[in-house]
Amino acid sequence: MFTRRNLAKAVGLLVLLVVASAPRAWAVESARANDVARYLAGLEPAADSPLAALTRDAAWQQHARALNQAWSGLEVRRLARIRAWSSWNRPTRAI
Repeated sequence: MFTRRNLAKAVGLLVLLVVASAPRAWAVESARANDVARYLAGLEPAADSPLAALTRDAAWQQHARALNQAWSGLEVRRLARIRAWSSWNRPTRAI
């Protein structure tokens, strides 16, 4: 779960990422929507995307690590329990 501090860090990293990438914003104009979404989510865009070069930036790499850690924590704290509960409580036949 995001605490206020973790949320503030994530927002700060996103702001830093946007500010650091501003001079290279022209790359976004020709990028596909899926590549932009992946880039903002901390995932590698397609290899032929104009955003691929921006993933070598230290700020983006830190952003990607922070999001990866957040999702890993969510998996351990919440999603694994939800999946276990769901498999236990899901009806075995269609209703």
